[in-house]
Order: sequence, then structure tokens, then C-alpha cells
Amino acid sequence: MSVFKISLALHTVLESFSAVLLLFTCINLSRSQKIEYIARSSDVTFHFGPCELNSVFKLQYGGVTAHIPCDSSPQIPHRWEDRRDINKTTGSITLHNVTRSDEGYYTLVRTNRNGKNEKLSGVTVRVLDPVWIAELYHNDTERTISFTVFPVEDPGAFNWTVNGRDLLDRRWLSPDNRTLTIPYNYTQDIMVSVSNLVSSDRKSITPIRDLNGTHGRCDQIMRLNTAKVIWGESEGHTGNGTPILPRNITNICVLIPSDKMDDPHSGGYRSRHHFALITIPVAIVFSIILLAVLWKKSPQMEIRLRNDDMDCSLRLTKNGSLEKISHIDFGPTV
Repeated sequence: MSVFKISLALHTVLESFSAVLLLFTCINLSRSQKIEYIARSSDVTFHFGPCELNSVFKLQYGGVTAHIPCDSSPQIPHRWEDRRDINKTTGSITLHNVTRSDEGYYTLVRTNRNGKNEKLSGVTVRVLDPVWIAELYHNDTERTISFTVFPVEDPGAFNWTVNGRDLLDRRWLSPDNRTLTIPYNYTQDIMVSVSNLVSSDRKSITPIRDLNGTHGRCDQIMRLNTAKVIWGESEGHTGNGTPILPRNITNICVLIPSDKMDDPHSGGYRSRHHFALITIPVAIVFSIILLAVLWKKSPQMEIRLRNDDMDCSLRLTKNGSLEKISHIDFGPTV
């Protein structure tokens, strides 16, 4: 029985020691390496410390090693030969034009003048593609306007602001945050940005009612017949006429239907209010003619006219005169 207790106690001690050793190893690993997120085609720099006489730096990666003596010429692997810079004053080596093939763990070793190796903190390199906004769509409905952006690469975050402030109503955003839908009469300055760990891009979107005061404010105007713009490396148009803008174009003004005639070159548009101003008088004249024709069959008749913006109700009395009804109750109509 005592042997069993001793064995059990020894087993418990060994388990505790293993847990402590594992924790100590994890802590040391976390302290001995760091992660560098690098944009593709950019640079990554490894630091060894200032050079000393007879000291040597070694950069090891993927089975190859760069030897950098402080007092003689370096020995650089072929894969880095044409895209590296060495600064012996600061004790650093920089690799240019980083690609996905450069991802991985790099070991840094410094040999001092006495020939003793000092292993420095390792570096894990992660290469990410830069993110930028490639397309902007806008869509008008009767009561809302929506803007949708599509970036190159998946961003870590989308962010929409209005007049430099975060949105007060998150319901304006789609679940994936790519689309912002605003009320029809909203004319505030909108900013959309996308970002990841190595890059970011932003575009300014300003709804406008007309072209007055747009000079110097808008890099590009999306007219009423333009539902999409594209950002690319050069300027032009697609086969269907969609504008292609340089990536440095950031301020986009979007022309939306207004109470005034828009620029004649955009195709023209009249608002619902203008339409109502035309149709209501025509409807009144038609109603008077209809009342006159039907008066003999109906000695008293009421005509109701209804429009989203204006309304009117007339009654033909028994003596043949027209009487405007002061109180109109629009209940269910047949």
C-alpha cells in the first residue's frame, strides 16, 4: 500500500513538473520570436545590433544561411543576392521586394569576437497583399440611396463614417459592411475605408443635388446614368462605358435626382414634385369635363384626386356648380 502511494505521488510530481516545463517552454518561445506582417513587394529588415570587430551575423531561413562578417565581405545566398541591403553600422540586413515565397521563420545568430554564438529573437514573416477599394456601385430607390464597395483582397475591416463620425444607426449597413443605405434626402459627406494589417485605402463619397460648387471638391462625378466606377492602375473606360479611375482619385461626388433639372448632358430628370405639378392640373380639367358629361345622370357627384405630394377634392352640386371640399378624408378607395 505504501509503495502504491509513493508511486502515485511520484506520478503527480512528474505531471506537475511536465506542466511547468511546458509553460516555461511556451513563454520562452513567445519571447524568442516575433511576427512581422509585410505587404507583398515591400521590404523586411532583420536587426542584429551594431557590428564589432571579428563578430559575424547569420540569417538562416529554409535551409540557407547568409554570413555577414563585420570586417569582411558577406556571403549571401543566390535567392537574396539581388535584393538585399546590409548596414554594418546598425547591424541590419534588409530584403527588398518580398514575395509569398519569403514567408516563414527566420533564425538570427550573432557570433561575438570571442567566437561565442548568441541566438537572437527569431522572426516569423507573414506576407499579405495590400488591400484597396476597386469598385463602387450606387443604386437609387424611391426612398433610399445605397453605396456598395468591393475591395481587392479581403480586408480585415470595413469602416463607414459620416462627417467624420461613426454611424449612429448601424442598421444602415449590410451584414458584411460592404453596403451603406441612406435616406433619399441625405446629403452628408461619407467616408468608407478598408484595411488589413499592412495597408489601407479610403474613398470620400458626397451625394449632390446639382453641379453647382463641385469644382475643386469632386475628383470624379457619378452622373445619373453612371451606376459604377472602377479603380485601376490607369485611367479609361470599360467596353460598356464604366469609368476606370487612377487609384489616387479619392473624392467621388454622386449626382442624385433633385427638385431641379440636372445637367442636360446627364440625360435630364424631373422629380416627383415636378411631375405632380403637371399631372394635377391636367387631372382637374379632365375631372371637370367628366362631371359635365355625367351631371344629368348624377345630380350630385364627388371627385377625389390624390397624389403623394398634392391632393384635391371637388363636388358637383345640384345646381351645376363646382364646390371644393375643405375636409378630405382619404379612406379606402375602390
